[in-house]
Amino acid sequence: MATIIVKNEEPYYTSKVPGRERVFLLGKERCNSTYLKADTVTYAPGAVGGEHHHKSESFIYVIEGDCEIKINGTSHRIGKETMVYLDPGDKHYIKNVGKTKMVMLEAFAPQADAASIWTDPNAPHDWIKVERKK
Repeated sequence: MATIIVKNEEPYYTSKVPGRERVFLLGKERCNSTYLKADTVTYAPGAVGGEHHHKSESFIYVIEGDCEIKINGTSHRIGKETMVYLDPGDKHYIKNVGKTKMVMLEAFAPQADAASIWTDPNAPHDWIKVERKK
């Protein structure tokens, strides 16, 4: 069944890693998607996500801002309206290198293999649900 999802009406989560917020948009729990998972992640200036990989195919699309993405040890600076495709197993991390927030859309398929596999499994990676103010 078709589902319309409005980002600002969805719950959002903050990361135990400072400066990041996530909104889960699409997946089995949200709209009974059987294959695809997607969300947005916002990085404050200077915020960094830990190195990880996924067993699924994925892409990152930068909606606004600038970032550095390191893929399998090679750094790339990317900005607005740029997409990065990642094969299963590509190790990557993202850092906002701009002076404003960086917002990206990321998607995974199949969603059953989308979980992050962290290079440093002991670092904080959890997301904490935040209640939206009405």
